[in-house]
Amino acid sequence: MNELFVNIYNGCLGYIPTYDFDCKQITWTTDGVNAGTIFLREGKHNCTNVCGTLQLKDCNYSLKFFMYLLQYLTDYYKRPDINGAKIMNNEMAQIVLCVPPAIEQKRISDKEKLIKLLREYRQSIISETVTKGLDKKVQMKHSGIEWIGDIPVDWETAKLKYITSQPLMYGANEIGENEGQSSTRYIRITDIDDSGNLKTDTFKSLSPEKAKPYLLNIGDILFARSGSVGKTYFHKYGKACFAGYFVKFSPNITMVYPKYVYYITLSNGYKNWIQMSSIQVTIKNISAEKYNNFSIPLPSLKIQRTISDFLDKKTSHIDNLIENITKQTKKLQEYRKSIIGEAVTGKAAI
Repeated sequence: MNELFVNIYNGCLGYIPTYDFDCKQITWTTDGVNAGTIFLREGKHNCTNVCGTLQLKDCNYSLKFFMYLLQYLTDYYKRPDINGAKIMNNEMAQIVLCVPPAIEQKRISDKEKLIKLLREYRQSIISETVTKGLDKKVQMKHSGIEWIGDIPVDWETAKLKYITSQPLMYGANEIGENEGQSSTRYIRITDIDDSGNLKTDTFKSLSPEKAKPYLLNIGDILFARSGSVGKTYFHKYGKACFAGYFVKFSPNITMVYPKYVYYITLSNGYKNWIQMSSIQVTIKNISAEKYNNFSIPLPSLKIQRTISDFLDKKTSHIDNLIENITKQTKKLQEYRKSIIGEAVTGKAAI
């Protein structure tokens, strides 16, 4: 049987040609250090002997809502065990749930789904525009590069090492000092949020002497090379230096418009390149040499600027929509938290 699985799936572990369920349901880990971890499953899937399953009797309720609810509650019901913890069927059955009306559950799930769709739409616009341009009628040619695919016939491609104003370099291997001790901010991977912006609540700094070799110029791009590979930062303002888990790319502005290169790093193709290029032992890693040989689609400087201006406006509009929806759902999220709190403390039950 093992030989059959290897032949079918080319040695890909975790897949078998049969399934136990073909439905939408919640599963949870019953044993070990991850006991109580909740998952939402859809379609064909299997369960091991350390996996429990839950299906709703009333289809009017939102299964996704219960997934969020149980993610908070299982910690209060699992029991210590020699392997870490356990939460078996009988323990899961004892969990008391405070359930809002089905319409409220749906509103919470729909808002979260809409935000997810808007983020996907944002990324798809970026991906299409940086590789195909804005003129949909232009003749296309194959770029010769897998992640890029077809590009307009008058575009070229170029490796980063040929369009940089100085060699790609690693940052400083320093811990950093507490904020306020120096005028030079020290940018680490943890200082960049999911939107690629710098966090403002707390930060580290370096002394002017230590920071000097690693100072950033406006338009420089930082590539995460270890751990959070795929994360990028576009430096827009302020005096700052950067840490060793980054590779710095300083664009040659006679050849490339910096913001255009940054938008490329937000595309689906770039993410695919990251997956193909990363080395993983305990954490993923992409060296400066690999970034040197990363090829990008390269239209004229005028087109690069036009594309960047278009994406600035388009993404700003989408970001505003996301922000407004997030504000609208804030009360719903607070309501959900209050329900969870009541369930945990036993104040209410249905």
